[in-house]
Amino acid sequence: MKNFRFKSVIGLVFALLFVFNLYVIIAGLVIASHLLVACGILLSCFQVYVLEQFRRKSAILNNAPHAVLIDDSLAFMPLKFRRLIFATHPSRFLLNQKQCDILGRRSRNNLTEIIQNNLLNPNDPGFEYLQGSNTLINLQNESFRVVIGSGQCYQPYSLSVLNFGRLNQRQLSKKYVHAISQGANIGNCAVNTGEDGLSPHLIRGGADLIWHISYDDRSLRNDDRSINETMIRTIALKPYIKMIEVKFQLENFPATRGLTAFAIFSFVKKLRALSRGKPIGIHLQHSGTGILNFLGKAMASTGVYFDFITIENLSPGMPGLQNTVMFQQFFFEAIVSARKMVEQYQLPTKIIAAGVIVTEYELLRVIALGADACFNASDTLMVTGSVTDCLKMNRDAQSIRIANFHRNTIVAVRNLMGLCRYEKLSDVSPANFCRKVNGLETKTLEELMYQTDSIAIQPLYVNLN
Repeated sequence: MKNFRFKSVIGLVFALLFVFNLYVIIAGLVIASHLLVACGILLSCFQVYVLEQFRRKSAILNNAPHAVLIDDSLAFMPLKFRRLIFATHPSRFLLNQKQCDILGRRSRNNLTEIIQNNLLNPNDPGFEYLQGSNTLINLQNESFRVVIGSGQCYQPYSLSVLNFGRLNQRQLSKKYVHAISQGANIGNCAVNTGEDGLSPHLIRGGADLIWHISYDDRSLRNDDRSINETMIRTIALKPYIKMIEVKFQLENFPATRGLTAFAIFSFVKKLRALSRGKPIGIHLQHSGTGILNFLGKAMASTGVYFDFITIENLSPGMPGLQNTVMFQQFFFEAIVSARKMVEQYQLPTKIIAAGVIVTEYELLRVIALGADACFNASDTLMVTGSVTDCLKMNRDAQSIRIANFHRNTIVAVRNLMGLCRYEKLSDVSPANFCRKVNGLETKTLEELMYQTDSIAIQPLYVNLN
């Protein structure tokens, strides 16, 4: 017999209201009071109306930053007290329930099945799956690492296909930032420092770090706006800095105003010299084909290459929109466009996809579309969401859970590749990823994303909560 449980406090309130209405109607019938019976009926109608309003899932209401407004109104309170009062699972906006379950089980080192689809209803349009076989092959030669660094790079770095990125250190506790770095160190993967840059907690964790800097960062420039070469050289030569990622503001590109190819790649060339040949990459968010074509032409003409291009799907301040159709579609199109650009100009540049990548299916999907590696959003790795968990779990336990998730996900990727008879990551093809367009028609991602005719690409309904 299935155990009944209340899904939320609102469900408990409606259940109590139902009992109260029933009591009012019965009392009115017993004492022959028409007023009580009428009140019970009116309360029941009102309850049905309110319940229907709660059942409607409006995207505007779901994405409204109520928690942010409440948190801002209580800004006078110390941060630790606010975290205890509003302790919620940070991945509830980024992940659906099935993704949360998989992440939790793998972080606790529990067994999970091989994920061969995007976890949607198989009968709904937008359901995706990966065609496999009934027999497994053993992958002995695949290391699940990719070497980042062109011929102009003197210190290439072997990057794991699954890493941790989008690290917002201002919203995360120092203990958790340290745990991410320590867990990445145990799992032998890298951590992207994010816009907040380096911190003692990241460094003490021992992970390989990808230093994220901004082209307009005043802290890295002198008073006359020239580059502070001494500071950049001192930081870039640290042994824990493995790669450097530069973010240029979109308005700085030629599509709108001013930043030339000479200025961009002169900066890249200087960074490579100051770091003594470490990989230098660019961070792009919501990149279009115009920006990618500009970068491709500029690299081909100047002879200076980015060692990697990071395509990010996440948008700060709008967590509820990360898994919507629009964001996922732009993300996939940007990866495909970047891969086409690299192949068109025959560049040695690697492509890194940054977004919510939790399951082995999601990882192999971005690999099939053209990515070489990926950054999973670090916000999704928080496995403690309540005060009780915070009191029970120490920093070491958090880092071990993060390392468990990374290791078990890589093992799941290996198993899924074996099930699909892929011997190496380069064998993963979008032709094997199928998507249900409607009740009768199914197309592959190759047909949807690589079509060359004038028909508009149909949106991919993936990862909807």
